[in-house]
Amino acid sequence: MSESANERGNRLRREGKFDEAHRAYSTALREDELNTKAWCNMGLLYAMWNKDKHAEECFKMALKIDSDNAYVWHTWANYLTAENRYDETDEAFQRAVVLDPDNAELWAAIGNLHVTNNWEYAQGAFEKAIELEPDGARVWQLFGIGQFRNDMNTDAERSLKKAVVLDPERTESWVMLAKVLVEMGRLREGIDAHYEAVPGSVVHAFSTLANTS
Repeated sequence: MSESANERGNRLRREGKFDEAHRAYSTALREDELNTKAWCNMGLLYAMWNKDKHAEECFKMALKIDSDNAYVWHTWANYLTAENRYDETDEAFQRAVVLDPDNAELWAAIGNLHVTNNWEYAQGAFEKAIELEPDGARVWQLFGIGQFRNDMNTDAERSLKKAVVLDPERTESWVMLAKVLVEMGRLREGIDAHYEAVPGSVVHAFSTLANTS
């Protein structure tokens, strides 16, 4: 199957070829002006360009075309998160998860949003995400970070170890696991975990952890 204009735009955006990506998305929208994914992707591109007014216009056009589209609400919510518009973000994620209740990524994002202001609710959202995707390394990582931020270090260690078992290449999980272990007074294990994330000298790992603990 040949690559669609929207797919070409996504590939070019990932490659950092933003002008070419813009042309590809424009082509996709000329071919089908009701293409909500193309509108969302154009919005993401404008956001990367820091053209927030244009980005918002694209997302709102996608919502106008199909306000019952979970992908559109999810993408809009991710944009609002990046813009630190948290009240609007929560509403957008809630709209998305009603439309797509079996999406573990959505539940994890809702949990992550409420880690500091409503841990009980956040924990329930993370547990729902894990129920839906028990082998999702990113879900376990976000859960572990949330536990760490709520002084639940033993639980955080368990969750982050689960994340690195599921995806040993996940650098962020190793780094957070190292921080948790250091916080628990297990410096040697913390250095070992950091070394897994950032291969290099033990001295470098020790210096980094000493500055972040």
